[in-house]
Amino acid sequence: MRPRDDPSRADTPRRAPAALAAAAVLCVAGACAREAPAEPPPRWNVLLVSLDTCRADRLSCYGHPRATPAVDRLAREGVLFRDCVAQSTITAPSHLSILTGQHVARHGLGRNLPFPRPPYTLATVLGEAGWETAAFTGHGPLQASSIDVLGFGTVESWVGPPRAPLSRDLDEVLPGAVRWLDERGDAPFFLFVHAFDPHCPYWPDERFREPAAAWYEGPLDPRAMCGPDFAPLLADGTFGPDEKRLVSDLYDAEVAAADAALGRFLVELDRRSLLADTLVVFTSDHGEVLGDHGRLGHGRMYEEELRVPLVLRFPGGRPVGVVEAPVQHVDLVPTVLSALGLAVPDGVQGVDLMPLVRGEAGAVPADRLRVSRTADLVGVRGGGGEKAVFELVDGEPTAGRLFDLARDPGELDDLSATPAGRGAYDRLLARWRDWKAATAEADARWRGRPRDAAPDAEMLQALGYAGDGGVDGED
Repeated sequence: MRPRDDPSRADTPRRAPAALAAAAVLCVAGACAREAPAEPPPRWNVLLVSLDTCRADRLSCYGHPRATPAVDRLAREGVLFRDCVAQSTITAPSHLSILTGQHVARHGLGRNLPFPRPPYTLATVLGEAGWETAAFTGHGPLQASSIDVLGFGTVESWVGPPRAPLSRDLDEVLPGAVRWLDERGDAPFFLFVHAFDPHCPYWPDERFREPAAAWYEGPLDPRAMCGPDFAPLLADGTFGPDEKRLVSDLYDAEVAAADAALGRFLVELDRRSLLADTLVVFTSDHGEVLGDHGRLGHGRMYEEELRVPLVLRFPGGRPVGVVEAPVQHVDLVPTVLSALGLAVPDGVQGVDLMPLVRGEAGAVPADRLRVSRTADLVGVRGGGGEKAVFELVDGEPTAGRLFDLARDPGELDDLSATPAGRGAYDRLLARWRDWKAATAEADARWRGRPRDAAPDAEMLQALGYAGDGGVDGED
């Protein structure tokens, strides 16, 4: 981590029991007169904020020129992970990976269908350990009737008239969360907050929209448009440079609106003296393509969709720093549980990032495989910036592409037809096959139980998903 964190705050209490045991062994080996008693694990609150469809590169703490002060505050007072990728580029599968620490191949949800019943989630583990748990979401694929199997004690996804609108922004979600905080008991809490602000349609509140879009004088009216709606305009050239800039500016305005709402929520937490004892996790389920590659929306495997923000702010604002090592969403469950001194379920596939947070070099291999999947589309990357993308047909890879992200961050040059590119692609594919074979037995053992429930087709269509709700229509 850069800079190395300040160990003055609760380094030992954050150790999991195994780490404490290791410390005791070292003490014996060092001929200590007597073993110091281990401090009890912390009973911190946990706040998980997921801002749907938020690209990492549209936040100022990741280098964007337009300010996002609330997220910047979390990053300034916490640990920012520079290179985090999502396990899926659509909402439901990605969130199931966030909440179980499992890859899509294990939890089995590749599309935006109702959630299966997983054998555990972060909510069930914390609930069994004495935390009060609640989820307040922006509806859509995370509607209460879908996520009722995820183990939250309280779930709220809707407070308005049915059918319109079909998703909620952060300033609509947070009042319910604040009321729940005021009404809960004395136990520590795990609060999951999710909202749809940057998701299409790109049409924020007028306070943010007018400064962003006042310059535009063209015919495009994006207030009711989502991914598939833009496809004809992209195909016939109607969607030109001004339209691309307009959509980008409106997207930024949506992010700014969400950031302002998050800032107000942090003030409410401060006012209630809760932030001082709360581990805050800020992330997004996936990003968004905003006119590049001839597309708008998400559901493919482009970097604009896969690179997501990840910030952890610890109680007391320590440690702080920036982690450059590659991480992914499946790492969140083991990291949070490790920070709280709780055991990690065997079905988790991610790694504990707390050694990285403490500044331990080499805690996560730089070349470890990171796999993302949406429906039958798979993205695989190892070290060195190379990324393979392929589609599965009857479980077998086909139509492979290879990008060198270090040289070609915009993914404009498919190298799979070149000898060097084909060699790199084949190596990544072989690693993926080995990984699949090594995890197949555990995948079957830890897969969630399916349930009979039809997706809400009208809701998915309104959010830009077509067909069975798996991927954006233009994709």
